[in-house]
Amino acid sequence: MRLRLLSIYGRISYSIYVFHMLFVAIGTYIVMSLGLVGLTKLWVVFPITLVGSFMLSIVTYQYIEKCSILWGRKVSNWLVDKG
Repeated sequence: MRLRLLSIYGRISYSIYVFHMLFVAIGTYIVMSLGLVGLTKLWVVFPITLVGSFMLSIVTYQYIEKCSILWGRKVSNWLVDKG
């Protein structure tokens, strides 16, 4: 189970890197809108960033990255066969 989670994280890690700042910004906007202060800000921004970036990363991996990888392999195989 533990290795499976690490494997999933390894596959989506680039997407997490790309999207985490989007969710930090969203969390910060929510904190500012609610007027939260102190440590409460962290308790709002952190889960929004963690959950949001993880979920969006899974979706983008599934529907964008995997399709792009397959397309790239097909093009590469086509070029090798052609040459």
